[in-house]
Amino acid sequence: MSALCPVSMAHQVLFTQELLEAIFSQLSTGMQHPDDTPEDVQERAELRRTLARAARVCQTFREAALNVLWCALDNIVPLLRLLPEFQERESEWMLTDAITEEGWTRLLLHARRIRGLCHYRGTAIDPGVWAMLLTRSEGHLMPRLRVLDISEIPIPDFPFVLLTLCPSLSELYLSFQDDSGPNGRALPSIAAILIPSIVQIASDLTILYLDEHFPVPSESIASLERLSRLKELKLCDPETTVCAVGLRAISRLESLRVLSIEDLRLYGANVELADGLKSLETLYVHGSPGDIRILVQGSRFVALKHFDIMVHCEDGILPAESLASTVSSLPQTVHKLRLGFCDGDNTNPPSCSVADILQLVQPLKELTHISLDNGMRRITMSDADIKVLFDQWPRLHHFTLDEDKDRPRDLSVSQPTYATLLDIATRCPDLESFAATYFDATSLPATVDVPAVPRHLRSLVFEYFLGDTPPESIARIIHLLFPSLDIEHDAALAAAASPRPGTRLWSLVLDALKTLRAQERGASGV
Repeated sequence: MSALCPVSMAHQVLFTQELLEAIFSQLSTGMQHPDDTPEDVQERAELRRTLARAARVCQTFREAALNVLWCALDNIVPLLRLLPEFQERESEWMLTDAITEEGWTRLLLHARRIRGLCHYRGTAIDPGVWAMLLTRSEGHLMPRLRVLDISEIPIPDFPFVLLTLCPSLSELYLSFQDDSGPNGRALPSIAAILIPSIVQIASDLTILYLDEHFPVPSESIASLERLSRLKELKLCDPETTVCAVGLRAISRLESLRVLSIEDLRLYGANVELADGLKSLETLYVHGSPGDIRILVQGSRFVALKHFDIMVHCEDGILPAESLASTVSSLPQTVHKLRLGFCDGDNTNPPSCSVADILQLVQPLKELTHISLDNGMRRITMSDADIKVLFDQWPRLHHFTLDEDKDRPRDLSVSQPTYATLLDIATRCPDLESFAATYFDATSLPATVDVPAVPRHLRSLVFEYFLGDTPPESIARIIHLLFPSLDIEHDAALAAAASPRPGTRLWSLVLDALKTLRAQERGASGV
C-alpha cells in the first residue's frame, strides 16, 4: 500500500487546476492580428479543436481547458451562438426569439472566461441584438475582459462598445467603418457618448487607441486626464483636434509613454504644460511647424526615443527656422526620427535636398533610424546627399526616403547612382536597410571593378531605376556588394510600385537577383 502512495500524490499534483491551466495555456491561440497568414489561421483553428477535445476528455480537464479555449475570441459570434435564438439568416446574425433563461445562464458562464476579444468588420449582426443584450445584461457582459479590439465596425453597432466596456479593461482599440452617409454624420455625436463611458467605466486603461473614423470632440479630450494609468494614447482621426485645453490635460498623464496626435492646433499660442510628458518615449504629431515647436519646448522631454512628425506647410516652404528650433529642444535620447511634410493646397512647392533636411537635424547625434516623407515632390536626393548622411551618422541602421505616390518627383534632377551603393557598402558598416524611390543605373562599372567589401545589408529597396542597363547587370553588382539581402522581403516592398514614364520597376532587378542566386546554388550543388 505504501508503494502506491507516491503515485497517488503525483496524480493529485497533476490534477490541480493551476497546473492544468499552465499546461493547457501552451495551446493558447492568443488574439488574432490583421497580418495573420492563412497558415496562422489554420494553426489557431487546430489549437482550438485540441482544447475543445481536451475539455471533453474528463471532468478534471474540463474547466482548465475551457478557460484557455475561451480566453481569447476572434469575434463575438461564438459567445452569442450559445443562445439558441441567435441564428444566421440571409448572411446576417440575429435573435429569432426571446432569450431563454437557460441560454442566458450558459452565455454568462463562458463570458466570465473571456480575457481578450477582437471584433473586426465583416460579421453582419442585426443592431437589434445589441439593444436586446443591453436590456438583458445586468452589469458587465464580460466582467474579466482585459483587451478589447473593435475595428471598423458599422456605426449602428456602437451599443456593442457599451456592452463590452468593463472596469477590468487594460487595453482598448476602437474604430468605426468609413461612412459618408447619415450614419457617418452622426459619428461625432456617438463619440461624445462613448468617451465619457470609457473614462468612467474603464478608468484603469493603460492603452487607448482611437483610430481613424473615431472623431473625438475637442471638448471631450480633457476628460482623458482621468485615465491616470494610461501609458499609450493614440488619437488617429484627422477630425480629432487637440487644442490647448486638451493638450494641457494630456500633459498631466504622468504614466504616458506613447502619444499620437493626428491634428494639433494651438494656433501659435504658448501653452503651460504639466510634467507628465517629460517621460514620453514615442511621439507622433501632425501640425503646423509653430505648434509642434510649442509642444516640444513645453514638454521638456528627457527620455524621448522616437520622434515622428508630419509638418503642415501652408505656403509650401520648408520651415527651416522653426524646425531647427524644435530639433534643438530634443534630448540626445532620440534614436528614431521621421519627418514628413504636408503642403496643403500648394501643388508645386519648391524642392529641397536631403542634405538641407539633414543640416536641420544635425544636433541629434545618436540617430540610428532616419525616415523622410517626400510629400509633394519636396525632397530630392543625390549621391552628394548620401555622403552628407553617412558623414553625420556613420553608425546609422536604417534610412528611408518615401514620397507621395500620386505626385512623382521631377526625374531631371540628380538621383542616387552606383556611387551611393559604394558608399553604403564601404562607409556605413551597421546599416541594415536602405530605401528610396529612384536609382540611376545609366552608368555602372564592370563587375571586375566592383570591390570585394560585402556588407551584411538586409534590405535595399528602390521602386524604379533609370537608364537602359539590363536588370541582370544591376543584379550582378548588387549581389557582389550585398550578398545577404533578404530578396523576398524586398520584393514584397517593391511590388507596391506602379509603372512611371521614363523608368522601369525595381522588381525586375529583384527577379534577376533571384535567378542569379538560383544559378549559383545549382552550380555549387553540381
